Amino acid sequence: MNDYPLVMTAAVDPKGMDGISVTNVAERAGQYLGTFQFYLENPAIDRIVFVENSGYDLAEFKKLASEHPEKQIEFISCDLNDYPRHLGKSYGELKILDYVSDHSEFVIQAGGYAKVTGRFPILNIGELLREAENRQPWDFFCDNKDHKIYDWLHLGWNGHACDTRFFLVTVDFYKKYFYGRAGELDDSQERLIEGMFFQVAKDYCKTEKIVRRFRTEPEYSGKAGHVQISIIGVNNYSGRVAKTKRFIRRMCRKLIPWFWF
Repeated sequence: MNDYPLVMTAAVDPKGMDGISVTNVAERAGQYLGTFQFYLENPAIDRIVFVENSGYDLAEFKKLASEHPEKQIEFISCDLNDYPRHLGKSYGELKILDYVSDHSEFVIQAGGYAKVTGRFPILNIGELLREAENRQPWDFFCDNKDHKIYDWLHLGWNGHACDTRFFLVTVDFYKKYFYGRAGELDDSQERLIEGMFFQVAKDYCKTEKIVRRFRTEPEYSGKAGHVQISIIGVNNYSGRVAKTKRFIRRMCRKLIPWFWF
């Protein structure tokens, strides 16, 4: 697993995508650059695959990478962001991961990867990677919430989902269970990538090597891609509400690890 590269997914030009919090191309490029720099400067990361799916010019990213010759960087530029807009981010994300599985030299060589969403850094990425290392063997290392609080309160929110902002997976597992399934996803119909990954992890956890729950709470920062959906469903990971939610979740992981909130 030490050889697994960090795959950063990016769509700098959203091309009219609905339901996203930042639509300005220059602003999005700046966010991706900031996150890219964070991982370039992080001692826990040795190799990065930066994959961009809207055909955006990556000259600024390559210039930044040249300032860190100690890191191994693979850039992949593709144009996969012209699909019908109602399908949403889930469809695009799976298409990117399919492409990476087929075309990334780093990923193919390593046989797996750690995936992060490219617009916001995970401040404790090193701690998460150490946990993944310590909890081998696995083919899919992911984090699920699975509780009925929202159901009991009739809030209409989803308490059963896999966090696809960060996970680790072998290429063989990905191709067996996720590859080529983008056609099943449609954000406008609530057929989300988080639900697909959750169902696979739940259905096959007894027959495959799957870790379904982290012991470490990921410390996301910056602004998420989705719009804010409720008072507690925030998209500003650096704000007070988001930090409070992470504190509660950290306590749950330590004190009541069976409660997957």
